[in-house]
Amino acid sequence: MVTKWPCSIKNLPPRCVRAARVKLSDKFLGGEVFRLTYLDFIPDDRLFECTRDLLGHLESAHAEKDRTLYKNVLDPFGALFEAQQDGYFLDDWIAAERARQVQKTFQNHLGTFHERILGSMEGWTRLGNAPSRVDLTNKNLRIIAEVKNKFNTITGTRLPQALSTLTEQARTYRAEWGGDVTAYLVYIIPQKPAGITKLHKKVPRIGEVQIIDGARFYDLASGEEDALAQLFYVLPDVIASITGRYTSEDGAAELRKSFSNLYTRAYGGAAWNRVELARGGSF
Repeated sequence: MVTKWPCSIKNLPPRCVRAARVKLSDKFLGGEVFRLTYLDFIPDDRLFECTRDLLGHLESAHAEKDRTLYKNVLDPFGALFEAQQDGYFLDDWIAAERARQVQKTFQNHLGTFHERILGSMEGWTRLGNAPSRVDLTNKNLRIIAEVKNKFNTITGTRLPQALSTLTEQARTYRAEWGGDVTAYLVYIIPQKPAGITKLHKKVPRIGEVQIIDGARFYDLASGEEDALAQLFYVLPDVIASITGRYTSEDGAAELRKSFSNLYTRAYGGAAWNRVELARGGSF
């Protein structure tokens, strides 16, 4: 969250100078006032609100699975073979199955989390669940976007249908705004680290319809390089602040370090390395 420091930058704690973006403000008690924020492209209160709500959905998903784990019949044969393969006993397999079901339920909320983060950036509007509307718009950039959490959310015959719908939405906004509109289908998690950015040629062109990965779209939406990597970098600190877990600097830094491998596998290591170098350690 925003912190005011009634001092000059040379008196700031070294880790704060390394990790935060420092913005000069008015004079205060004869010294300069600095604002330390987690990310330049979204207000801290919105970042915390979106993260807190997502954690709440995760907690609810776990509680729901405690009640509904056996609602659908579990395959005893599949459980037996999977358990022996992994060296599990029944209790271990049940815990793994419960986690799998929670993850499946949680995916929809992850997509909404990214919608809300993107919709909180300057110039962007999130339309939410408004019927017959896209997820995000930016009139100044003449962009509309539909956001999905993962590349396999829309597959097979559903993909051309989704892109045709997006094309119709582009036509609507073209008439409303005047001139061409670029429509994006955003997959936050791409199939390969190289990412996605391509025109889709199976639908009529109204301006442009593109499929794009989350890292590229975050850069486009925020106007900042490596915005998605920046978000992932600060999330352990935000989560620690909200939950009270990993309360030491070392705890949050270790959490970030241990999960950074998953980020680099999904998006490649270049952006992560730049962010880590720029921020110089734990936030």
